[in-house]
Amino acid sequence: MPPNPRNLIPVHEWECPFTDAFAQFSLGFSDHNLGPNFLHPKAAIASYEMCSPLLQLWQRREGACHIIRRHALESLPWCVREEAELFVGAQRIEIRTESLFRDARRAQIRITLRNPGERAVTPELFWAGCLRADRENRGALAPYTSARPGERRAIAEHCPGGLECGLDPNGRESDLPQLRFRLLSKQLQARLADGPPWGGGADREQGHFYELAPEQPLMLEAGSSTEFLIEIQFRGANAGEALCPWEDIDPVNGDEAFRHAESRWAEASGLRKLAPDQGHLLRARSGLLCDGVEGHNGEFGPWIASLCSFGTQDFSCSFFWDSLFSSTALSRFHPEAARGAMATAFIRQHEFDGAAPERKWNYSCPQHSLIGCPQSPIGSWALNQYLRANDGETDRAFARDLLPRLRANHLFWQNHSDADGDALSEYNWSGQIGDNSQMWDRVAMSGPDGDSGCFWLPPVASVTCNSFLYRDARELAKLCGSLGLNEEQQHWRQRAERIAATMQKWLWVETEQAYLDYNHRTREHHRIETFFQFLPLWAELPMPREAKRRLIEDKLLDPEQYFGAIPFPSAPYNSSEYDAGGYWRGRAWSHISCWILSALWREGYHQEADEGADRIIAWQERRDFRENMHSDPTVFDPKGFRYYNWGCAATLYLQERIYRLEHSLDSDAL
Repeated sequence: MPPNPRNLIPVHEWECPFTDAFAQFSLGFSDHNLGPNFLHPKAAIASYEMCSPLLQLWQRREGACHIIRRHALESLPWCVREEAELFVGAQRIEIRTESLFRDARRAQIRITLRNPGERAVTPELFWAGCLRADRENRGALAPYTSARPGERRAIAEHCPGGLECGLDPNGRESDLPQLRFRLLSKQLQARLADGPPWGGGADREQGHFYELAPEQPLMLEAGSSTEFLIEIQFRGANAGEALCPWEDIDPVNGDEAFRHAESRWAEASGLRKLAPDQGHLLRARSGLLCDGVEGHNGEFGPWIASLCSFGTQDFSCSFFWDSLFSSTALSRFHPEAARGAMATAFIRQHEFDGAAPERKWNYSCPQHSLIGCPQSPIGSWALNQYLRANDGETDRAFARDLLPRLRANHLFWQNHSDADGDALSEYNWSGQIGDNSQMWDRVAMSGPDGDSGCFWLPPVASVTCNSFLYRDARELAKLCGSLGLNEEQQHWRQRAERIAATMQKWLWVETEQAYLDYNHRTREHHRIETFFQFLPLWAELPMPREAKRRLIEDKLLDPEQYFGAIPFPSAPYNSSEYDAGGYWRGRAWSHISCWILSALWREGYHQEADEGADRIIAWQERRDFRENMHSDPTVFDPKGFRYYNWGCAATLYLQERIYRLEHSLDSDAL
């Protein structure tokens, strides 16, 4: 028997709405009331909970409106079931709903009413909702300095078979995307309402209110039942672009739709392949798939992108690092989603310099971000991880198509990120690596900005940056070799050798037996105690054996510094700068941990690597696979988004011991 998939994700919490089929939207449920509480467009910049409530069931009784309270909720990865009851006089009516996704842009709700009593009743029921006015969520637009952030027009109008609602920037001073949804039913009649059923009169500042109700009075005979089907369709487009055509109403029998959704989920998640004791793996896979979204006519196009989060906030988007890292876990059970995660990481890549912006939305604004700096280059590493698990012609064709983007991204760092001319690359924005890390404290030109905690940076020859580039060049050599591009393979080998030689010249400090950042302006090296000092080990930079041993045994594996109950904090436990809950100043980050563990394993510290992996897995499982980890195990800290894509991916990466497979590039590629 496979593990039980019930109630894996609590869909009644705003961080974890219900989504499936790589849908472009999700449905959230409240703690108590029956029916979907909100509709959340995924990967649409500055657009969350555009409808709240969405479809909640009410009863008119004795001239007053009463909301129906749910008494049971069960969430399956492919369906949400609710149960409730209402009374008509003394007669009890049983209610059961099933909400599921038909595909990426359609959801379906089946409502069953059953009269178990001995006499007929006529309940007066209706479903009510509210399209919100566009008044919030402008923070994500801040880096798009030329974008028009004006309010979109909230529209609600009749359409064939129901209602069409949405936010429309046309004719307004707004570059935010156009978003629409339809509520369709052959059995219910839709109408626009003057105000909410909970009273208070017409409040147009909130948006538009609507109701769906049976066209004729509902009669439930004794012992009988009746069903209603409501379909939700979603469309989006960037400002100034046309929406895709709507589809005809095509409700599917509830049982058939349920079976199809269950089968689709089992196939996507590999459910049938998991053992009964692997429920946490199913939860991690579940979260990682929920983070996926199909692009269709949006900027992600035909790909399935991997979003940081499927919850209702700005991290419902694709980040460069996060998506690429997440592809390594997807590669093991959903190759199509893995390819999409890699391809969409390079959306909006600049043609003139090869920079791939850190954040992307499927429905965005036309402008480019002021902070369009790419994050550290790991795309070639991610693609080689994918090819290790998938080696068919489709996979090789994808690799050949992605190679020009990987090449251009590397050349951005080589040709456009060396302001001091020392042939070593630099970060110019701390958001490219480590945000508010203390490694920037001595060099930052100003304090962090109020929104991101990031800094603009002067040119400093960075060990971290060039470790990534050295590894990237070697991964590119490996990739070109596997594709039969022997001449280009030699080019990337030579590029790696030049990086190593230049790092040796400027960054290797013999007396310290370590690579240290160097500031040409002040002519001094910087020793900053963070977990980034271990990246040269992962990159396999040339180091004396004794220097590697001391770095590992005297620092990395010291329980007073980095190898405690929550391994590898971003600052050592015994540092005066250490804050167990500090963002990049004490919290642990599972993607960095995975790279550190692969270095440990390769250097022969097998037992320690497995012990570290098990500690991280245990923390992530208890905390729902978060973005990062509070490094004091006695503290429950809710920070860091739940079911974050690389939190889920890291758990899978570690549980399947993928870090053991990252053999030395000296023998594996070069």
